[in-house]
Amino acid sequence: MRRGEGISEEDEMQEIEFEREPYDLASQRQTQFFTTSSQTLIIRDLIRMLEDMKIKFIVVKLKLKFETVTGVAGTIRLLKVDEHTSCVEFQKSGGSLASFSNLY
Repeated sequence: MRRGEGISEEDEMQEIEFEREPYDLASQRQTQFFTTSSQTLIIRDLIRMLEDMKIKFIVVKLKLKFETVTGVAGTIRLLKVDEHTSCVEFQKSGGSLASFSNLY
């Protein structure tokens, strides 16, 4: 998948496998959720959500970096909790906290 592009039909059929960073219980945030869905479905759905909301994004290593037209910028990371569970974490890197909270 190239930077700034969505998912093509070919990409959608391929299983996305990558080494997730370990989840650190000490760094719990209010802008995270846990899921047992496959990595492929998580990434695909996050990309579709950003595309549907007309939010610019790039895929950088194991992260989705985004910026909205209102100036809210952030990163979405997929962390490994255990073999079957992932944590999807949203981090704000710029813009209004209120706007970021509405986005999350």
